[in-house]
Amino acid sequence: MKNKKKFNRALLPTPSEYYSKQFPGLKIKLEWVRVKCCFHEPDNNPSLSISMVNGNFKCFACGAKGCDIIAFHRLRYKLSFIETINFFGAWSHE
Repeated sequence: MKNKKKFNRALLPTPSEYYSKQFPGLKIKLEWVRVKCCFHEPDNNPSLSISMVNGNFKCFACGAKGCDIIAFHRLRYKLSFIETINFFGAWSHE
């Protein structure tokens, strides 16, 4: 019987770990932070709100939104779910 790979959310980085790499210099002081949106140009005023607790994000200028770091990574890099999970290495074997 083959070992089957299964998505394991516990292997994902925390939102603060992930977003700190996506936005170098990010200062995490509150549950929600605002950054310049990477989904549209130009963004002179930070319009992208990100939750450091659950990874939710929403841009109040262009409307980009999602519920976690998986959705953010997929949208930003135009990847499928499987490609994104491979990037994070979030597989466990049954």
